[in-house]
Amino acid sequence: MTLTTRVLTSTALAALLSGSLVACGDDDPTSAADEPVTAALTADFCAALGNVAAAYGEVAPDDLTEEAVQAIKGTVTELVEVGTPDDMSDDAEEGFVLVTSEVLDLADDVTLDELEQAGEDFSGADEEKADAFDDYVDQTCDDASGEDE
Repeated sequence: MTLTTRVLTSTALAALLSGSLVACGDDDPTSAADEPVTAALTADFCAALGNVAAAYGEVAPDDLTEEAVQAIKGTVTELVEVGTPDDMSDDAEEGFVLVTSEVLDLADDVTLDELEQAGEDFSGADEEKADAFDDYVDQTCDDASGEDE
């Protein structure tokens, strides 16, 4: 499953894409996704996820710009800063870290093909964790607008 598809699935926005979470003493957003802290309210988490989906929705398929990639990465950084809800399982939280890290590790000058292929190398336990994250979002965020089911 590509990262684009994963985010689409995760946000239940098939037409688009699919407390705090910070690493202690480090301003690097990539490392922030490496140390999850479960603290977010579900509504805040779903709203932040909706912002990620909206940023992906702004991507022009025939003209991916560095600014668009930076906007996506900015919303993912905000999602990481919001954190994960207390009821998210450990596997889903680890999947959250995998998926957000994958986006944050992309170069700003990534091609559309590279953006769409991000997350393709998940396999085995990592794929199961990413799927657990997808399942959590599907069950928790009804449309990534910040509204709980």
